[in-house]
Amino acid sequence: MSHRSAAGLYDALHTFESRYRKGNSYPVHKRLVFDDASIHDVYDWIIAEVGLPDDGTILDAGCGVGFGTIRMAEQCSGRVRGISISPAEIATARRSAVNSPARTRVAFELADFEALPANSYDLIVAVESLKHSEDLPTTLETMAAALRQGGQLVIVEDCYSGAHDNTDAAELIANWGLARLFSEADYIAGSNATATRVVDLDRYVRTAGPLTRARRRIASGLRRFLGRVVDPRVAAAFAGGAYLDRLYDAGHMHYKAIFVATPGGMERP
Repeated sequence: MSHRSAAGLYDALHTFESRYRKGNSYPVHKRLVFDDASIHDVYDWIIAEVGLPDDGTILDAGCGVGFGTIRMAEQCSGRVRGISISPAEIATARRSAVNSPARTRVAFELADFEALPANSYDLIVAVESLKHSEDLPTTLETMAAALRQGGQLVIVEDCYSGAHDNTDAAELIANWGLARLFSEADYIAGSNATATRVVDLDRYVRTAGPLTRARRRIASGLRRFLGRVVDPRVAAAFAGGAYLDRLYDAGHMHYKAIFVATPGGMERP
């Protein structure tokens, strides 16, 4: 999927979801249930795992509507930048930032991952955004080059471990317009990492309720049905989500956090 097509997909999905969401800033990634009741979201988990550079600069690559970007800015005294290819998401994120106590230290920009300034960030976070890369090695090389000495890249992503000819995988790729499904090894190899740590987050992924289980069963007809009543791009997004659920059910998809540190970085044992 081209950047323009991906931006259109997220614009349409944001327009649809905004009708039912309260407020401007909200999580757009998976809902997780952690053992520690004080951790409510994957960004909370990342903050607890790596800490935030107090006087540094953080990039939220694929910031959505700014939920995680603002959360990080409010937990440190550094500067936090959020980028997205969706104009609608960036507009909402900017509105949300106005009401944050960290508003003077957070900024949102329309930008892609291949246009990052070198040697600029102490921490880069990419939550469920790199799956949309058209050229993952180039994207990861650019991100690594954007880190300062001692910086760290944190990737939280769906990692595929199934066969190339899996039907559900093909449907997910088609509905979401992906180049292909990336594995854990793809993210590690593409990062050209000097130090890498991988944490399996599968056990925190929320157990499916009755509606989600039904959606998984009717995945093949979901896009056709929704396409009659909503924007076809929204129908494709929901249908792709159903196929993603099916891949998790079958054990072909895993939720991973991959930590890539530059020399002298913030890697933990």
